[in-house]
Amino acid sequence: MKSTAVMRDQVEHAIARQDWGEMYYLLRAAWAADATPATANYILSKGEYLRGHVSLSPCRMAVARSFTIEPVVPLCRAVALLKGIDLTVQVCGFNTYAQDLLDAQSPLYQSSPDVVLLAVQTRDIAPELWSGIS
Repeated sequence: MKSTAVMRDQVEHAIARQDWGEMYYLLRAAWAADATPATANYILSKGEYLRGHVSLSPCRMAVARSFTIEPVVPLCRAVALLKGIDLTVQVCGFNTYAQDLLDAQSPLYQSSPDVVLLAVQTRDIAPELWSGIS
């Protein structure tokens, strides 16, 4: 298995040669070898080179949530990019999922998402299940 530094060096050489297919392949290999937040951020930093050279489908995702989801967003975007999806993420307010779903003027609807992810803890949406009272 190649080291992360070697893979990144190969990515830089592919960019210099404008070999976008090779670059895309190497980024996928880098993720397979080291699926970490650091690798996700590296992949996203190279995403601008892919746009316009590799076929990417745009997708807008809104997240209505009751907990902190921001640390996961770069990982989702990186994996999506490696799967051919140019993912834009709108994270709605903390613990405002009910209001966001009910208000047609909320950021959730204003972002015109293609996909909505409802990230809600069980204890927030069904507290009776969480507390053991059933």
